[in-house]
Amino acid sequence: MKILQINSVGNSGSTGRIAEQIGLEIIKNGGESYIACARNISTSQSNLIKIGTKLHVYLNVLWFRIFGTDGPFSILPTKKLIKQIKEINPDIIHLHNTHGYYLNNSILLKFLAEYNKPVVWTIHSCWIFTGHCTHFDFVRCDKWKTSCSNCPQLRYYPKTYFFDRSTEIHKSKRSAILKIKNLTFTPVSDWLAGLIKESAYSNYKTIAVRNGLALDMFKPTAPNIILKYNIPAKKIVLFVASPWTQRKGFHYIPNIQKKLGDDFVCVVVGVNSKQKEFLKKYNIIAIERTENVRELCELYTIASVFANPTLEEALSMVNLEALACGTPVVTFNSGGTKETITNTEIGSVIEHNEDIMCQEIIRFSNIDKKLISKKCRQSVEENFDKNHVWQKYINIYKNILNNS
Repeated sequence: MKILQINSVGNSGSTGRIAEQIGLEIIKNGGESYIACARNISTSQSNLIKIGTKLHVYLNVLWFRIFGTDGPFSILPTKKLIKQIKEINPDIIHLHNTHGYYLNNSILLKFLAEYNKPVVWTIHSCWIFTGHCTHFDFVRCDKWKTSCSNCPQLRYYPKTYFFDRSTEIHKSKRSAILKIKNLTFTPVSDWLAGLIKESAYSNYKTIAVRNGLALDMFKPTAPNIILKYNIPAKKIVLFVASPWTQRKGFHYIPNIQKKLGDDFVCVVVGVNSKQKEFLKKYNIIAIERTENVRELCELYTIASVFANPTLEEALSMVNLEALACGTPVVTFNSGGTKETITNTEIGSVIEHNEDIMCQEIIRFSNIDKKLISKKCRQSVEENFDKNHVWQKYINIYKNILNNS
């Protein structure tokens, strides 16, 4: 079994780590694993294929900002990737995020339709459905069901300033994908699977595979971090995202701190320098993004409650990471977030209301952490352990190849 995955980043961030872990599972099952990616590339146990350069990405970003389409600077890297794919001759091509200013999607999708090898496409966001955006919940837009136009999110990723190409991109993307015959979608949540059934791709085989978590990495961890960040001896409410935007609920955090009062301290991880200065005014401890998993686990472990005021989410890995470290979660009901809270003893899924979030934070903080921690961990072990989840992909690969 020879599998080639394509993703924007390599063994970095959530999608990069997911591709890496799937690659490890392929190797463990005696297969060959290749991962093609463009940036933020960390060491991998799979065979890595570098797509383009930083310069290509930067030029594509500039082009997209002006013209709103895949840039000409993606063409040569995409054609080179296609040549490498032909040389490797994989049994299955597994796509993740093909957006991110590093590929020419028109060329790649046309090739995949003609190459006629099985394609598995893990859907991490809503980009595949739209003519521009990666999520549409925040603006309550459903134009993607028919035809995108007058896009209300041109100033959001992937950002463009001058031209609205959403109609033509939506039409061409949909047409190109529908030409790929042997295609299986693996959305990361039942929520995303439901969207596929409402889209033009409803006839394709769809198997929801919720993301797995490396439980040997994310686990209750003895905290040595309190002194480093001068965290006071109070009930800690932890917030984690990267980047923090209005869509992640950043604007809720100061009010949550005010309403919780002096018995609580909010700790926010993943901020930029400007956000860090802003949060200081509210006596909120702000920490910039960290790739240090142990440090992150220490923060998850010492928190009384993990709060997630996100307004758009495909699943929410941060919810799972907090639970794996034994901390209950209070999360807004956005996208697939409710799928991470498997019972009411380990967390609460609420509507977008900061008052209710504060009430639930206080309620969970008053429960003896020792009583709830084991249940939080057990929930993730039973439902999201990567050792069980990634095997599902191996089974999907085998079924595809057996039926080809």
